[in-house]
Amino acid sequence: MAKGQIPTNREDLEALVVRLKRLSPKDQPTLSSGDVFALEYTPGGGFGDAVAPGSEPCAKRTSLATSLTRDAAKSKYGVAIASDGQVDSAATERLRADERARRLADAIAPISNGRGTFSLEEVHQIGDSLGIAFSANGDASWACVDCGHDLAAAKDNFKQGAALIQVNPSAVDAIMYPDPSDFSDVDFVMRQFLCPNCGTLLSVECCRGDDEPSFRVLIHRARSRILGRIDMSFA
Repeated sequence: MAKGQIPTNREDLEALVVRLKRLSPKDQPTLSSGDVFALEYTPGGGFGDAVAPGSEPCAKRTSLATSLTRDAAKSKYGVAIASDGQVDSAATERLRADERARRLADAIAPISNGRGTFSLEEVHQIGDSLGIAFSANGDASWACVDCGHDLAAAKDNFKQGAALIQVNPSAVDAIMYPDPSDFSDVDFVMRQFLCPNCGTLLSVECCRGDDEPSFRVLIHRARSRILGRIDMSFA
């Protein structure tokens, strides 16, 4: 700092001093004169699936892209930035389609599958990517709002009909999310539940590796085809 060199990110700081040593939770280090203590914050990633079909209008993507590096916009949000700094909409859609295809290629097949597809007009949205649809006989099902895929009977956990990717949280970003084994002996994993048809992200949970999938939404009674009259309980 005496030389007027103010680092603006981790890479700048490590280039000026030495490679940073990550402190584990509850560490009690002793700082001396000349030591550097760096504190990094991880902001929220936003609501919903960043690469779902049609997510974020172009205007929002442009606003988002101006606050990120070109590489971060591509890797975190599937947004392609052209040489003039504007969003390349066609390239963005290709990036996002490729990412959904990659997910499905890496995923474990659903516990139960092959239930068919509803038209999108039949799916009543209750979450970012999750909805309820009704068969001709009135039975309710969980369905993907992006493609209408029938995931599971509404009385069951929709995750039974979802494709699954289970990884160490550090796979998202090793800097922001260190390997839990660095500071815990618990087998801690991140699970991503996907629509097995289109690859849209339905839910994410972080848990022990041997935990059962959480049952996050339960419908007590479905007395009407109008979503506003479905009595729901959120666990």
